[in-house]
Formats: sequence, C-alpha cells, structure tokens
Amino acid sequence: MPLTTAKSSKKNKVEQIDLGFARTISVLPKGSEPKKSLNSIRIRMKNKSRIAFRSLLLCSMALSSHHALADNLAALQTAEASVKTFESKGQTASPSYVYQLIQLANAYKANDQRKEADETYRKAIEIGSTIKNFDVPGTMMNWAKSLTYRPKVTRFMTPAESKDYSGLEIAYRADLQKAEEIVAEGLKLVSKLPTNSTQRLSFMVSAIGFYKSLGKQREMYIVLRSFDALIDALGSTPKLSNEEAARVAKSLIAVSQFLCESPSNTEYTAMATKDIVQDSEPFLSPSSIRLSKFKAGEKYELRAITFYDKLPESDQRRIAAHRRLAKWYAFFKQTDQEKAQTQILSKLLHSTDKNVLFPAKDPCYGCGRG
Repeated sequence: MPLTTAKSSKKNKVEQIDLGFARTISVLPKGSEPKKSLNSIRIRMKNKSRIAFRSLLLCSMALSSHHALADNLAALQTAEASVKTFESKGQTASPSYVYQLIQLANAYKANDQRKEADETYRKAIEIGSTIKNFDVPGTMMNWAKSLTYRPKVTRFMTPAESKDYSGLEIAYRADLQKAEEIVAEGLKLVSKLPTNSTQRLSFMVSAIGFYKSLGKQREMYIVLRSFDALIDALGSTPKLSNEEAARVAKSLIAVSQFLCESPSNTEYTAMATKDIVQDSEPFLSPSSIRLSKFKAGEKYELRAITFYDKLPESDQRRIAAHRRLAKWYAFFKQTDQEKAQTQILSKLLHSTDKNVLFPAKDPCYGCGRG
C-alpha cells in the first residue's frame, strides 16, 4: 500500500506517515538515529496489536459464553418438558422416567444449578430402587463420574474471576467430594447383593478405576481387597455358569489394565513393546514399566485365565483369551511366558500353524491397522 507523507512547515517537526491501517507512526527528523526510530515503531505496533487481540478475544469469549448459556437453557427446558410429559401420563414407575430424571439432573448441573441437580438425582435413585432389576449401582456410578468432569466456563467472567477461577474450582472440589460420597454409598449397597451379582462385580471394578483416576491410592486398594475376596468366593463356586465365568474373567482383565497399563487387544500387533525395569531404577522412560506394576497386572491376567479355562476347549472366548495373553506377554518381552501360552493355544486349536494360532485381521480402513 503506498505511503502518504504530510508536509511539515518546521524543519525539526516530526512528520506523520499514515500506513492505511488506522494506525499512525512517528518518523524522527533528519539527523536522528534510525535504529531508535524503528524500535519505537515496532514497540508501538506490538502494543496496539496486543490491545486489538485482547479486545477480539474478550468479544469472542462473550459471544461463546452467550451461545453456551442459550444451549444449556434450551437443553434444560427440553428435559423439564420430557419429565412433565411422563408425569402427566402417570408413567413415573418406569426405567425410562428414571432416565429422564437423570437427563434433567445433568441439565441442571450444566446450568450451575447444583442443588436442583442433586435433588433430581436423589429422586431418580429413590424411584429406581423400587423398579425390579433396575441398575441402581450403575446409575450411581455414572452420576459420580459425571461429577468429576471439570465445569466449563459458560458465562463471561469478570477479571477477578478469570484470575484464578476460584469460583469454578470451589464448585469442582465440592463435586468431587460428592462423587466420592456417592461411590462410598454404592459400595455399601452392592456389598449386600449376592456374590454372583453382575451389578456388584461391575460396580467394584468401576470403583477401582474411579479411585485410580482421582489418584486415591488408599481408597483404590481398599476396594481392591474386597474385590479379591469376591473373586475368591466366585472361584470356589461349584456351579459357576459359562457366562458367569466369562464375566468374572473380563472384570479381572479390566483390573489388570488399571494396575498395569497396556494397549487394548486390537492394538497389540501395532504398538511398540515395553521393557520391564526394577523398581529401584531412578529413571523410567516412556517405553518401560516398573516390575511391581507388571507383576500386579500379571496377577489378574493369570486369574482371568483360570476362569476362562472353566469354559469348554472349543469355546472361542477361551481360545481368544490365551491368544490375547500370549500377545500381552510379547508386549512386555516375556518370551518364555509367551511361548507357554502359544503352546496352550496350539493344543486348543490342534495346530502349530502360525496363521491358525494368530490369524491376520482385516485392515481397518480408518487407520490402516488390524
């Protein structure tokens, strides 16, 4: 863009140059230091750019906050209308009504109406407890997990609020405390259920993962001890059905994943392996894992296999379990254990052909992996 210079009547008067960007900069008269002039120009341009950027950012936050509030309000109105529809039709003793109450509680929570959210959740649990086979523990766990999500900024904050997000942090900490209380209530509830209850087993596994995600090691290991006792009781059950055995095995593998992170079954062939290092090793690289963590995970992997081995030899779940465990050991470079599982797999399939033992999967067209 061409520059235009305003004429000056005085020799030493500072001339003005209009850049055409609604910005005016100064040029020092003849004999002055050009470097200093350029630095002055850069500083002024930077300061004005920062002011403009901050203004745009504040406007953007205000607009996004307005839209978020509008969306949350619309969701709340929809949820309230759905609940009223069920109530007007007298359908308040159904699982669908309880589900709608939970949706309404979530809508209240999204609108920072925590008291109403808690009251609505309590109402849903109370009604759900009267419905036969309704998964009350599962509903409690899902609500507890939702309380652990950090609240989003849904309104334009004042400078004081945006400085440390103190209001949001206080609300978040209160939600976390409430979530832990709900999980504790759920653990008491499921302890009264039969040993082979699916809800009891599922809730305990979820509780272990819940406490681990919050870094509550003490609470996690308390639940883990109760879980171990439950598994021992199930293992000594003489007439455990195939479905029950498979369900227990899956829960054991889930716990193993909590204690010893490893890729999911579909990723073993695509992921790099990990080295096992002693606990005394001061440095832990991303491609290594401490021996104690590996042993903890292995303990539950092997217990899972004992339950899978209760299934018939031709059961595909039993075959898949040994195939998975062989790959699990390979991931951690445990060659001897990998070979042992491969031999068991070979006996189950009556073959030593590698393509039969570990058949190639069709590629995933989304990522290119099996």
